[in-house]
Amino acid sequence: MYSHYDPGLSLAGILFILVISALIGFTISFFIMRYATRANELLDIQKKILQELKVQNELLSGDKGNSDISSFYLNELKKLQSSDVVSKSGYVNHSNVEKMAKLYKKFMEEIETKNLSIFSARKAFQSEINRLSSELNENQRMSFLNVYKERLK
Repeated sequence: MYSHYDPGLSLAGILFILVISALIGFTISFFIMRYATRANELLDIQKKILQELKVQNELLSGDKGNSDISSFYLNELKKLQSSDVVSKSGYVNHSNVEKMAKLYKKFMEEIETKNLSIFSARKAFQSEINRLSSELNENQRMSFLNVYKERLK
């Protein structure tokens, strides 16, 4: 009754074990690749943040200042004085404030085309605006900042 050997059943068992091990291997490799991809994305984000912090540190420490983000438009703004913002009568000079807003827009376009740090560029420009408004009295400062923000829109 048990005189012959059937090799089919033993091969089916081995084949089943191979298929299961292949599926487990694919699953493990999928999760490893997924984790590696996520880790690479996090590394890229950390590199961008580090670069941003380096630029901010340079801006705040004044070492290089705006070496990475210096431009014609920022230099034009640096040439202005607070007396250029306010007319002799004490009112805000709208044409000069409009020029500053145009400088800001062109400056940001240049930063985007050069693929530089937008946040650092905004900070650099804002520090110049703060420098200009620091010598004004409170009413002039508020008026200047309101007109400037209005012109940026």
